[in-house]
Amino acid sequence: MPYLYNAWYVAAWAHEIDQTFFTRTLLDLPVLFYRKPDGQVVAMEDACPHRFAPLSMGVLVDGKVRCGYHGLEFDEHGACVGSCINVVAPKAARVRTFPVFEQDNIIWIWMGPGPAGPTEAIVRFPFHTDSALRPVFGVSAAKADYRLFSDNLMDLTHTAMLHPLFGGLNYQPKFRSWEEGDDVVSEYTSEAPSSMLVGDTPVTGVDTIRWRAPGIHSLLTRVTPKDAAFQAAEMPAAHIVTPETATSTHYFWASALPKDSPVSSEAFLASLTQVFDHEDKPMIEAVQRRMGQRELFDLKPILLSIDASSVRVRRKLNAMIERERAEATAGSPLQPVS
Repeated sequence: MPYLYNAWYVAAWAHEIDQTFFTRTLLDLPVLFYRKPDGQVVAMEDACPHRFAPLSMGVLVDGKVRCGYHGLEFDEHGACVGSCINVVAPKAARVRTFPVFEQDNIIWIWMGPGPAGPTEAIVRFPFHTDSALRPVFGVSAAKADYRLFSDNLMDLTHTAMLHPLFGGLNYQPKFRSWEEGDDVVSEYTSEAPSSMLVGDTPVTGVDTIRWRAPGIHSLLTRVTPKDAAFQAAEMPAAHIVTPETATSTHYFWASALPKDSPVSSEAFLASLTQVFDHEDKPMIEAVQRRMGQRELFDLKPILLSIDASSVRVRRKLNAMIERERAEATAGSPLQPVS
């Protein structure tokens, strides 16, 4: 499966990486991460250019990555700067490194061959570090194409069947879909007898989810009580999918409650884990097993009105990938995704 390479991807939550080795496969490529003493994150291909041993099987010595097979040492820029045994590596020996950027408790990585795009264009998630909120974070490893997760996220009507905690069959929203530049937006308006955000009173809820390439989804749930004695409330969430391989995905998710919410962070985290790991993931993995290696549109799926956003997303993503491939073939400078 072709990927969109010239884009910022989420590699990890910031708290996952410290001054020890951390590895994660992204876009079919094993990547090694670690923090320097000053806190900066380094990312490099997890393979020594000598015999392609995983560098993660080595050690970090004085800020240099030492291969555990023949002792070649590489600095943060990927250059071979020596060896702990009596060998001399050619000057051209180096490991591929990747631009990284840390913001909002997220480690972003640029996997493409072109120059890294402007960090100012990266989607912000300020609720991750908002002192007035209690955020929770999770990451799920799933055996399914990352695009199937975007399909799922842009179509929240599946809540009625998969998520009893969030209303089950009582969730019967009005739906609309539109595009804003390169973004695709879905909005769902529903009525509910109560909400954990405001208490035991009838509410109108509006869920707005926005997709940006390659797999970044920001969700805002707004709840307005029908009884004026109750205050309106909102809950932000992040749903970000990064392909591990063509049929496996790293699904990063986060959400937050107000600090004074009666719901504990532990209970909130447990409920989200239930939804994503035990309700969404098994269904999406089952879909992948039925599809095998085939592309969704090649199977000629029946399309419903609720598929409007997911179809828009796939068409936009496909167009970006095709444009990137055409530019690479023509030798033109690759244009970063903003």
